Amino acid sequence: MQIGFMRWVILGVLSQYIYAGGGKNITPALSDIAKVIDANSGLYIGIGLGTLRLSNDYSNEYFQTHPVQLIAGYKFNPYFSIEGRYTKDVSNIIYRHGTTINPDNNDFSADFGSYSLLARFSYPYQKYTPYFLIGYGSVFLNDIKESKRHEEGLQYGLGIAYALTSSCSLFVDYIHLYSGNGFQGRAEKVDVEAHSFTMGAKYVF
Repeated sequence: MQIGFMRWVILGVLSQYIYAGGGKNITPALSDIAKVIDANSGLYIGIGLGTLRLSNDYSNEYFQTHPVQLIAGYKFNPYFSIEGRYTKDVSNIIYRHGTTINPDNNDFSADFGSYSLLARFSYPYQKYTPYFLIGYGSVFLNDIKESKRHEEGLQYGLGIAYALTSSCSLFVDYIHLYSGNGFQGRAEKVDVEAHSFTMGAKYVF
C-alpha cells in the first residue's frame, strides 16, 4: 500500500511540475505508466519440490534428501525481483559413505535445508521466462552427533518459468548453495559443495 501511495504522490508532483513549466497536462500519460507498473509488479509466493545434496568432493560421500521449498518475493518489473527461499527436508536423508569407512544410512537423523535471499533477473519471451538468481544464504545440517552445523556464502543459479496464466506459472531451477573448505568443523581441508534442484509453481498477486 505504501509503495502504491508513494508512486501516485511522485506522479502527481511530476505532472504538476511539467504542466506549470510547459503548459501541457500529461497526467493521463502518467496514469498509463502507473497502470503498466501495476500490471507488471507485485508480491508473489511459490512452492516447490526437488533434490538437495551436500557432497564431499575428496571422499565422494554425500547427504541427499527431497525437500519442500517455500518462496516469497516481490516483482518490481518483468525483469527484476527480490525473493527469499526456505528449503527443508520432508523425506529421508540418505547418506553414502564414498571412500570413507563410515556405514551408509538410508534414514540419517538430521535436519537438512537452506535459507536464501536472492535477486532474480528475468527475460520474458512469450510464455517462457529464463532467469538468473544470485544472492546470499546458508545451508544447515543439524544434529550430526548432537551438533548444529551450517555454512553461509554466495548462492547463484539458473531457471526457467512457463506462464499458465498472467498470475500463475510453473518453474524449474538449479541453485549452487555452498562451496568451500569443509562444513563447520567437518572435512575442513577438502572441498564441500551443496546444490538444489527444484520444480514448482509460483503465483503473483
